[in-house]
Amino acid sequence: MKTLSAVMMMSMAVSVFGGEKVKIGLIGDSTVAVQSGWGPAFAGKFNQKAQVLNYARNGATLESLSKNLETLVSLKPDYVLIQFGHNDQKKYDPKVYSEKLKSYVEQIRKAGGRPIIFSSVVRRSFGEDGKIISNMVMNDQYSYKATLDAYAEAARSVAAETIVPFIDLYSLSEAHHNRIGREASMAYNFKEGDRTHFNRKGGEAIAALIVPELIKVAPALRGCLKADDPGEAAFSRADAAGPWHEAFLDSCTNDWTKKWFLDGEVGTVTNGQEGMTLTAGPEFKNDAHHMVLWTKESFEGDLKIEYDYTRLDNEKQCVTILYIQATGSGKPPYSTDIAEWSELRKVPSMKAYYNNMNTYHISYAAFPNSGNDRTQYIRGRRYIPNSKGLKNTDLTPDYYPEGLFKTGEKHHITVIKRGHDLYMKVENSKQVNYFHMSNPAAPPVTEGRIGLRHMYTRSALYANVKVSVIEGM
Repeated sequence: MKTLSAVMMMSMAVSVFGGEKVKIGLIGDSTVAVQSGWGPAFAGKFNQKAQVLNYARNGATLESLSKNLETLVSLKPDYVLIQFGHNDQKKYDPKVYSEKLKSYVEQIRKAGGRPIIFSSVVRRSFGEDGKIISNMVMNDQYSYKATLDAYAEAARSVAAETIVPFIDLYSLSEAHHNRIGREASMAYNFKEGDRTHFNRKGGEAIAALIVPELIKVAPALRGCLKADDPGEAAFSRADAAGPWHEAFLDSCTNDWTKKWFLDGEVGTVTNGQEGMTLTAGPEFKNDAHHMVLWTKESFEGDLKIEYDYTRLDNEKQCVTILYIQATGSGKPPYSTDIAEWSELRKVPSMKAYYNNMNTYHISYAAFPNSGNDRTQYIRGRRYIPNSKGLKNTDLTPDYYPEGLFKTGEKHHITVIKRGHDLYMKVENSKQVNYFHMSNPAAPPVTEGRIGLRHMYTRSALYANVKVSVIEGM
């Protein structure tokens, strides 16, 4: 058994076939399907070298979707990912499920494809202890256990018996939801009260669980992942562009006015033993209560920005923003040197900046990471001066991380700017996250100041701000 598995893994480690697109088929129920499953987020992880064919359908069982399987395999997919169980559980027992799953494996192989069996994503029913429980679901049509243990184990057994790669999505998703807790998990609901299906955030979270496991059993697909897929390797490549040389350093414990200047007359900056506290004005939707703290120094070329960030507020709106190499449009009264904006800087409205600046922007610590409707995100933009609004300014993709920027928790943030690309690493005591955003259609930003914006109501502590550049660029 081990020898056969090893041989199979070696055969799957070949490069992309014949220069043609690799076809990855998905077949399963609504938790995979386009409308309410993880399938679209999963497809978004792949570049032009791959084509994802999603033949999953709402309400599907292995039995009911057999015709869809015939259509899918007629397209000659290289891989077919199989995930059933939610609806099968309502129709037949694990033994029947196993036999039907074996028939899928046989048909996929007969058509020349490589099947990969998944156990189902877990239903998100939580107990009083905040962990997934095995309660009963009862209605006019069905009575069944919310958990799918027996079907997950049956999927594992079929994979072992047929020598097919197996991804235990049931255990992966259960551990994920137990870790983040009920409140955060409910932010994944496709609609209120729906603890089975996924909205965009939920689909992204499940796809993020799947991709690393898929690469383990199908390593040839690694080359089909988007280059902007968040990961340590992409960040490491950007970091290796150095050597980096320190151009700016501030512990943030001494007088801030020596190295920074402030936009806005309401927000405050104070120094202490732990760092520099930025506190914007308290009035929501009052532009005068925004604030931006700028470095007095300007920086050219590629650069790396590092600092410690601790959120101090508990607000449920607005964002913190990092500006990277900002200059004015040069069209009066918006001087190229933003320090010369004079009266314009007293009320630092967002609109004045994104309509009249050349700069990259990363917004983060958006909302409380607590599972409410207002979802935590990390988003990049490239401002286009002398324009109106934020159309076409997006750097893609947006990210929806979990467990970041909780009030009082220190994070170490590193951002690398290389040409059109921004690479971001965010660390706290529990996790490390990587992000990569780009807009190659817009001209790169090449010089300017670094800015820290707090929208009204927001406050945070900063320490150990460091900017490094590559000499000679």
